[in-house]
Amino acid sequence: MEISDVTPARLWITSSGKCVSVEVRRKPITHHQLVTQNLQDVHEGVVQVYDITYEERKCMAFCFKVGDKAIFPFTDGKDIQFRELSSEQEVMKDTVNETLNKTFLFQWGPGSTDWRSLKSVAEPSMYLFSEDNENKVTIKPVEMPHFRIEEKEV
Repeated sequence: MEISDVTPARLWITSSGKCVSVEVRRKPITHHQLVTQNLQDVHEGVVQVYDITYEERKCMAFCFKVGDKAIFPFTDGKDIQFRELSSEQEVMKDTVNETLNKTFLFQWGPGSTDWRSLKSVAEPSMYLFSEDNENKVTIKPVEMPHFRIEEKEV
């Protein structure tokens, strides 16, 4: 696994015109959730997109900054889970194999338009999915070509 680039960006969902971010829920226990939100501020909704080559495939991992934490979503084949790192543990090119594995990787689904599906690399392959009436992102075995990554100017 090799990191070729890390880019600040926004992950958009076409069905709602919203941006994907991580929300921290504190009750009854602290946990994270991928949610969709309308942007209120130019600094909201920014995700670090790690472009990664894995077994000769172009993949990506997502890192959301929440306070002084780096939150990486991954899939266990049934649900979206999260790995929380402190800012000192940030994933670097020389430590990527110690920090991430294929469960953190996603790749574009088939298609060539601006809006495409995002599929997990780990088996069973699942797709990021957003219900129109809910503000959360989950995974399902159903392809949903409604995602787009837009680089954020620094």
